[in-house]
Amino acid sequence: MGFYSQKLYQKLAAALNESIKKKANFLIVTLPGLGITYFVKKYLEKNKEVNYLNEADGDLAEYNILDLDFDKNEKALSIANEYFKKAKLGQKFALIINTPRLVETDEYQKSFAASHLYSTFYFQARERADANIFAREISPELKQKEIDLIYKYSGGIGRIIKYLSLAPQTLAKTPKETASSPDFKRVINHTITILAQSSPPVLNKLGIINKKGECISLLLAKYLQLYPLPAVIRIKINPDLSFEENEQGGTCKLTKTEAEVICHLLTSPAITREQVADFKWGKDGYDKFSDWAINQTISRLNNKLKHYQLKSIPKVGYQIVGK
Repeated sequence: MGFYSQKLYQKLAAALNESIKKKANFLIVTLPGLGITYFVKKYLEKNKEVNYLNEADGDLAEYNILDLDFDKNEKALSIANEYFKKAKLGQKFALIINTPRLVETDEYQKSFAASHLYSTFYFQARERADANIFAREISPELKQKEIDLIYKYSGGIGRIIKYLSLAPQTLAKTPKETASSPDFKRVINHTITILAQSSPPVLNKLGIINKKGECISLLLAKYLQLYPLPAVIRIKINPDLSFEENEQGGTCKLTKTEAEVICHLLTSPAITREQVADFKWGKDGYDKFSDWAINQTISRLNNKLKHYQLKSIPKVGYQIVGK
């Protein structure tokens, strides 16, 4: 059994084929580390008429897959909007978003791209049979007992399957020892950053947790016991710049700059002082204005927030956390 026999691949291919047949745009939601880019590129090997785009200003074909690294590129939604706007009649898209929290924000829901997407596919963690195929693809010499343990430890998360398959000696360690190791932290850190911003219902649809809210991956469960996730930040900004925290209305309004800072932090783990300056004064604003002015901007925003605050991170910038 090879790659193309995986159930997850077959589901993705069927969704893409249906979208092409119906000539309708659709959304693919996933997390970093589940392997969507690899699956898409394998799909493209069999469907060479489909166009793959992972940066701005590419040429459009009749059908296009937009894989814009939303987790790393803060301009990804703007780039997607531009593609959708310039598309001619008959040119369609599959848009991959690997930051599920973004899909719940007003910024996304009011975007040009979102208004032209008509269905959603959740690209999940692999089931046991698919995980077995992937592990053997990486290390054909693995024994079945090792593969069974890899699935138990990984819960079907591609990035963890790859890590364990390349270093099967890790399976001899206890889950706690592996989860607390620097190597595993490096492997899982980026996935955890995005996972921390995602709601339980979405994580369930992605196959990361079960209906009881328990992690399917034993290593991920142990990691979260050692390093608990921060609370999901729930701030909603309205068109008139009034806002809600934890579904409770605020008593004042945000400035445009304050709203932009919060919107950035709802989809990114941190914001730099330079980015705050760019929002407030335009590009390269940090070079023209003082640190005192930036501090005042953050201070005024913190005074407006009742349930959250922007916490200073030395040499990085600011992170939004619960009070």
